[in-house]
Parts: sequence; structure tokens; C-alpha cells
Amino acid sequence: WKVNELAIFGDVAIYLRKWISEAFVGIFSTPTILFVWDYLFMNNWKCMRKLCIVILSLLRPWAMRAKSQRELVRVFSEEPSKIYLQDLRKGLVKYDRDNIDTIKISSCNTVFQEVDR
Repeated sequence: WKVNELAIFGDVAIYLRKWISEAFVGIFSTPTILFVWDYLFMNNWKCMRKLCIVILSLLRPWAMRAKSQRELVRVFSEEPSKIYLQDLRKGLVKYDRDNIDTIKISSCNTVFQEVDR
């Protein structure tokens, strides 16, 4: 990749903007999207920050293993679809209970734990 491409794709905000502008369509399974939409509507969209922090925390184990910019792009593009709905729900609960401890939230990612074994 060229240097200017690395600068663009190296910014996590580009993925957050895509996820938010597309209302998470294309990154999650249908049941997870419906849960996310219900969650957003029930909280008057005031929980978007919380939701993004939980998603990024659940992606953290994969992101920490990325050895290159290209792998990190793949993590933000492909891995969200592997997050289980139950893991997302547990992450949202941990967000409130553990005062935004992203390490504890990332431990909710059971898919990564299964792959890691």
C-alpha cells in the first residue's frame, strides 16, 4: 500500500463512520442488526458511543493480533460479522457494570476464544 492509503485506512474513525452511516448493515448478521436497531431506538440513539465502544472492545483480540495495516483493515471489515449476538449483549452489560473496562468487555468475545484454542 502507498503511504497516503495507510493514513486513510489507519484511522479507526473511517470504519465507525461506515458502520454508523449504514446503521450496521453489512457488518452484522440479521438477528444482531435487529437487536442493535431495537437497542438504539429504545435508547433514543443516545447509546451510539456505548455501542461503538463495545463493538471495538469485542474486536480488540483480533486487532491486537494484526501484524500489519492490511490485517487490521481485514479485522475491521470482516470480523464484526463473526461477533455473536449473545457476546454483544454481554459486552453491553459489562460496559455498565465494569465502568467501561474494555479488557473485560473484550473477554466476552467467545468466538475469538474458540478460535484461539
